[in-house]
Amino acid sequence: MPNSLNPYAAHEQVYQKMKADGVPTWDQRDKPTAIDPHDRRFLEDALAQSWAPGKGRALELGCGTGPLTRWLADLGFETTGVDISATAIEMAKEQSEGSGIEFFQADLCKISPKRLGRFDLILDGHFFHCLTDPKDRAAAFDRVRGMLNLDGVFILMTMCSPIDRSAFARLFPDQIIHRHIIHSPHPTRSVLHWRTLLKELRDHGFEPRLIRFNRCGGEEPLSSLNVGTI
Repeated sequence: MPNSLNPYAAHEQVYQKMKADGVPTWDQRDKPTAIDPHDRRFLEDALAQSWAPGKGRALELGCGTGPLTRWLADLGFETTGVDISATAIEMAKEQSEGSGIEFFQADLCKISPKRLGRFDLILDGHFFHCLTDPKDRAAAFDRVRGMLNLDGVFILMTMCSPIDRSAFARLFPDQIIHRHIIHSPHPTRSVLHWRTLLKELRDHGFEPRLIRFNRCGGEEPLSSLNVGTI
């Protein structure tokens, strides 16, 4: 289990509280649905494209308790979920019993791609914005590329900049943003500018095919970016 100095330890702590409180998924801590409607619409649009796979093996990175992994399985994909939180994986297995879905507790920045195999579709289930160390991000992108089939698709779903800093300070008074990192008090999220994220994808060999950017506003202080790539 991560210790208090690990920047990703907060995830394990949140999932332990969710399990104790009977909250089944990350979004349902404060939302009525297990899958964000915006993300679901984007995934439906991305998978409807001619370059997207309609079947095959799918992997979700940062699967949490597995709502998106199960959604992909319902579409006919042979699905696998990976998360760094042992409690999240325990909950995912409980909620997916009998489905045939595989779940693994692992650090994607360190895991050997050979352990999981190759995939036709890899989905970032809000995993990459949790990587605050540039070396971790580079390692994770390299592993994604190494696990994709030649005609495979990678979908990135991430928070990003621009940021409404006054709204962020009002809504999250116990957190600060230094440069592009959110601290609470340890670093928990990377909120790179959306243009930087697109460059990062291209630098690692991914070609964006479908892009949807949502600018911050109202009660949402952070922007978000969804990208379907080949």
